[in-house]
Amino acid sequence: EPVDAETTQAVVSRCLRRGLIVGATTTATAGPGNVIMVGPPLIVGEDDLAFIATTLGEAVDDLDGRAEMSR
Repeated sequence: EPVDAETTQAVVSRCLRRGLIVGATTTATAGPGNVIMVGPPLIVGEDDLAFIATTLGEAVDDLDGRAEMSR
C-alpha cells in the first residue's frame, strides 16, 4: 500500500539533512504526494549514484516503523 504525503515528506527531510536534494510530488505537482523525485546531472558518476541510493535507503530506514516501505 502506498505511503501518505506526511511519510514522503519525512523521507525528503531526512535526505536534505544528509545533503541529498530531492523533491516530492507534494511540492511539485498535484497528486497523492507519495513520489520522491531525484534529478542527478547527466554526468553523474558511480560514487554519486551510490550516495543517492545509500542516502535514500538510510532516510527510509530512519522512519523505523512509521510506515512499511519497500526499496
